Amino acid sequence: MRSPAPVFVQLITTPGISVAQYESVQSAIGGDRIGGILLSVAGFMDGAMYSIDVWDTPASAERFAADRLFPAFERTGNIPDPNVTAVEFDGRMTLPAALPATVHTQIARIPGLGLAEYGKVDRAVGPEPAPGHLGHLVGVTAGALYVVDFWRDHTAVPPFLTGRLYPAFERAGVIPDPDVTVVAYDARVVVCGE
Repeated sequence: MRSPAPVFVQLITTPGISVAQYESVQSAIGGDRIGGILLSVAGFMDGAMYSIDVWDTPASAERFAADRLFPAFERTGNIPDPNVTAVEFDGRMTLPAALPATVHTQIARIPGLGLAEYGKVDRAVGPEPAPGHLGHLVGVTAGALYVVDFWRDHTAVPPFLTGRLYPAFERAGVIPDPDVTVVAYDARVVVCGE
């Protein structure tokens, strides 16, 4: 699925939630279609849950939270840690029509870069698909470029970085801030292509 229109992306980090608590909340949300959701993936690492939700509009995300998510928290007693962090941005999404049940997810935060620099690097990478790469999200917020990539597994990432991405930065003449942060984890695909 390629999203030609902008999408609303939420990158949420929830400390202290277990897989069992997450599954309990998912069960309480129920299996009815969630209006406006395009993609939802969730994974666990270092005692925190990382989720990525992609919506058609911010209003759809707000409606889901008010009507389904917060009531599910209340019903299950699984109230998230108050130290939840959320990064939200309007972005663009390029994905196939369906993803496998589990994906290796990599979130890169690159301070100081915008969509113009991303476009230069993307063109320098070239149109040939990277082996194992399933798709990505890209957007800018709070002075940083966010690139979220989905891979079949973690082994596909290093050859792409060293063989294509790093040289593309050089060819494009784009020098990223050295304060780049990357979070990588395996995630379960909850919804894809509603």
